[in-house]
Amino acid sequence: MKEMNKIQNQIEHYIQGQLTEQEVDALWTEFLETPELYDYYLTVINLQALFQDKSLAYHHP
Repeated sequence: MKEMNKIQNQIEHYIQGQLTEQEVDALWTEFLETPELYDYYLTVINLQALFQDKSLAYHHP
């Protein structure tokens, strides 16, 4: 569980552009080795996009 939390944290930092090049490479290696992590990454970015679209809609009725 601790390892999963660490990887989820890395995914969040990756999305925010806060990882080094080496950390990005290691994360993509994890994605290749564990497709469920890549699915989690896609889910996170899709949810963020959805929430961003909804927040824009609220600001521009």
